[in-house]
Amino acid sequence: MISTRLTSLFDIKTPIVGAPMAYVSPPGFVSAISSSGSFGFLGAGNSTPEQLSETLQTIRANLGLQPNVPLPVGVGFITWILEKNNVSTDPRLTSVLEERVQAVWFAFGKDIGSYVRQVREHDSKRDHKTKVFVLVNSLEEALQATNEWGADALVVQGNEAGGHGGAKAPSVALLLTAVLASVPKDGPVILAAGGIATGAQIASMLTLGADGVVIGTRFLFTHESNYPPVKKEALVKAGLGSTARSTAFDEINRTVGWPTGIDGRGIANEIISDANEGLSLEERLRRADEGKDKGSTSRIPVWAGAGVGLTNKIQSVEEVVRELQEETYMEVRSHITGEGWRERWPDFTTPPYATPLRVGAISVTGPQSDFLSERRRQLKQRPSLCNSNISTKLTKCLNITSPIVVAPMTFASTASLISAVTLAGAFGFFGVGFDTSEQLVNTLRTMRRDLNVPPDAPLPVGVGFISWILKLTESSDDPRLVRVLEELPKAIWFAFGDDLGDYIAQVRAYDEKRNFKTFVYVIVNSVEEALRATNEWKSDADYLVGIEAGGHGGAKAPPLLQLLSAVIAAVPEDGPLILAAGGIATGAQIASLLTLGASGVVLGTRFLFTHESAYSSARKVVLVKAGLNATARGLMFDEVGRTMGWPDGIDGRAIANGIWRDHDEGLGIDERLRRFDESSARGESERLVIWAGVGVGLTDKIQSAEEVVRELHQDALQALQRSSMLLV
Repeated sequence: MISTRLTSLFDIKTPIVGAPMAYVSPPGFVSAISSSGSFGFLGAGNSTPEQLSETLQTIRANLGLQPNVPLPVGVGFITWILEKNNVSTDPRLTSVLEERVQAVWFAFGKDIGSYVRQVREHDSKRDHKTKVFVLVNSLEEALQATNEWGADALVVQGNEAGGHGGAKAPSVALLLTAVLASVPKDGPVILAAGGIATGAQIASMLTLGADGVVIGTRFLFTHESNYPPVKKEALVKAGLGSTARSTAFDEINRTVGWPTGIDGRGIANEIISDANEGLSLEERLRRADEGKDKGSTSRIPVWAGAGVGLTNKIQSVEEVVRELQEETYMEVRSHITGEGWRERWPDFTTPPYATPLRVGAISVTGPQSDFLSERRRQLKQRPSLCNSNISTKLTKCLNITSPIVVAPMTFASTASLISAVTLAGAFGFFGVGFDTSEQLVNTLRTMRRDLNVPPDAPLPVGVGFISWILKLTESSDDPRLVRVLEELPKAIWFAFGDDLGDYIAQVRAYDEKRNFKTFVYVIVNSVEEALRATNEWKSDADYLVGIEAGGHGGAKAPPLLQLLSAVIAAVPEDGPLILAAGGIATGAQIASLLTLGASGVVLGTRFLFTHESAYSSARKVVLVKAGLNATARGLMFDEVGRTMGWPDGIDGRAIANGIWRDHDEGLGIDERLRRFDESSARGESERLVIWAGVGVGLTDKIQSAEEVVRELHQDALQALQRSSMLLV
């Protein structure tokens, strides 16, 4: 059993809430979620007061409860629908409160505070406390719901979520991190929502600091949901990356009225294709209606979150909850008790006696090992968490103390940055870019001196190559790969090219001639790329880059949470190391990704906030001032920076400044280049190309690289103490 503030709030067995999905959650569906040990919400939609009362009475009967007993379900309201009544006391809300539901949920409206007051006033006249959930898509909304409305629970919804949500909402991990840092610890219960489909993801969110999760799409894959069979079939067939966010779904559905800034995520079918073609609404509606008349399903809106590709079967609600519960429990227990370490650390055992253990905000009841007791004793004796190591396959492979890798950032990484990171216990990659072989050798030898490594000893750093640039230089009179290998770096990193396998083979062939093993890392942006790197190229480590990452990456890469889950499920356990990258800026995020199954993490933007990085002072000032939604993806940054040549499907994420606005205004490339050049000549920062990931807004100070590593390491350890014992 896992105990959090959410499970205590409702006396439930699992920290799972079923989202209030209007029109697809009949009474039997909601009853099944609550009777399975989770907490279910009914979606009110456009139901009348009488319909809501009747539905709730049916749920009460399903659960075998008497009329005067609190009903262990909630009702979710789309607030702008309530607002259409323009009355001080809404009869639909009153009818729900009269049924003594345990919770109500408000989302998407301007006047949520008035409905919260209605709930409080109604409760003041009786012996019942209704918990108020408020859905938030930004930090500002979270603070308003907490400080002005006194919400009991915040549903922190990331842009991965299916159905409706904030068009500009950050990823769930990023938004959750920001909310947890800003809301009082004794404030509302914090729930994570968006693309969550597996128990490992739930465990990851708990490690990050959430009290529970809200799941919608995964529950659509159930017999009890009344999603039409054709839509369930579309869900089952969907893969990772099958969804898109757009207002086009509502336009075709004729469900207008949503507030500005709200759109929806659904299966990216012909509805999205028509919209992307620039067809008029009239023509898109004509095509959709014509297809419907002919029985076509290609233009039917199918709401679904980004995690839809992680499930491919229809089950009962009970089976889904049990599966999620077991997966979550096993993930948490494996880290806390040492269970599951036998294959990786055969020296440890897990005696089968049981006792409750509380680690931070998460309580787990299950087997506790002698190893765990010893670790707890050791931790009490240590003056600082920084004296503890985090042990993963990556740390063992590279002989480092922290599972942190610094990305090879061309034009931003320096010898002093990589050396400082290495000395702090992490691992750094130097970004090659267009450096000559002589420049590279000099840089590597500088690091060798900084680290006091003898000339014939392996150099504990890595070198990262952009493969399409490497292709240009290897055919020139200054080939660089062999010159780099001669300097004995511990690892080589390849990215962005069709011929990565050729370079990996070259590294392997070179190593065969000497008594040395160079670890090969490969960037991947999809499950397909990960499988190719694993099976065809035999990479030593797959570096997964989510859509949140700064700098260059796959334009259509899935969010990191979903990409990591899918790759871990697809790649053999004895395959390459799996590293996660994209928007990571805090130790808690690192801990959550380790819980999800990563062997380590790769950070780039966070290390731009260091004295040692080569980013200019002007760029660093912009980074420090940036907020959560400060970045954008596209080729416009490379176009004005004249750094084109990237393979198809690759673009970059950077600070959304004047470069992005010029492009968004539809200006031609000549005018954009003119503005860029003039701005550069004047020394302005408004049109600087400043590569940065979505996590840029989580940091606001420049530190030494050593301080960053130690801070991240300590924060990760503190988070892991809540749910794991990967401490050695």
